[in-house]
Amino acid sequence: MAMDWCGELHVSTESGKSSLFFTDVDVLQGYTFVFHITLRNSVKQVGVYSMIKEQIIDSIYSLEDREKAYKLVNAIMKRELCLIVLDGLDEWTGPGDHHNLPTLAVDHSKCVMLFSTRPWKLAVVNIPHSEIYKSVQLE
Repeated sequence: MAMDWCGELHVSTESGKSSLFFTDVDVLQGYTFVFHITLRNSVKQVGVYSMIKEQIIDSIYSLEDREKAYKLVNAIMKRELCLIVLDGLDEWTGPGDHHNLPTLAVDHSKCVMLFSTRPWKLAVVNIPHSEIYKSVQLE
């Protein structure tokens, strides 16, 4: 998914021809930024922005540059269409309070969250169908 978003072509081992993994790559490329979060690395956090700060910004910026990067990413998430891929919801426990899912700040409304999980977790977190835009099961 990330490679398709970047516009990279992939070589199929069967045919030897270049192809994209997703047929609707135009929709994917409509997102200005894509953030990939591994939920097993943030099991007690709820805020997606905090996860991005810890998993992405803190790993690529020095201490003196992080504050500027935090402000920049916050501004981006307010103004740009962003896709946030939250991988492994079944490995996320949360802080143990009323939060069933990681949450976005209200002013990050242009961001779309995509969760990957095993089917049993959807039953456990008890998400109302009105909050699920689309559900896809891969086999």
